[in-house]
Amino acid sequence: MISECFVYIALPGETEFVTAGRFQRNIDRHGIATGRFVYGKSYLAREDAVPIDPIELKLTTKTYETRLLKGIFGALRDASPDHWGRRIIERHFGSPGPDELDYLLHSPDDRAGALSFGLNQEPPAPKRIFNRTMELEKLQSFADAIIRDEELPREPDVQQAQELMAGGSDQYHRRDGAGY
Repeated sequence: MISECFVYIALPGETEFVTAGRFQRNIDRHGIATGRFVYGKSYLAREDAVPIDPIELKLTTKTYETRLLKGIFGALRDASPDHWGRRIIERHFGSPGPDELDYLLHSPDDRAGALSFGLNQEPPAPKRIFNRTMELEKLQSFADAIIRDEELPREPDVQQAQELMAGGSDQYHRRDGAGY
């Protein structure tokens, strides 16, 4: 199980992500999760650095720790997917389901707080590619099929719909185009 990731942020007025710090989450033998976050030295040295959370995660060299929210700091939890996003990620993972850190790592870049997460110190290239317009009815029918746990129809718009519903990442798609 992955227990740490890097936290990237798109600074105000910028479109590229920079590495802000490192987040670690460990679960002890009693099942209690503890999260730790520390800002990177190069991030703290930036004149334009902003805190991820000005109350809970102020800019400092200190390592922050929490046991609240399953060991996920509030600002990071806010960047986690909503119920629908979690459902899409759970469908991708199957059984056993994903961990809280998996939700952060498998979500789109355009989430709350201008945050993104990854396994490398350098932020990856953006995942989101802007799509052509699709009829809302068609998108809704694909979403309904996922809710009913049905196979998605084989048609040209399915891949785009999957990208929209899965946060724009091709890591959720099978190479044969058959969907989830």
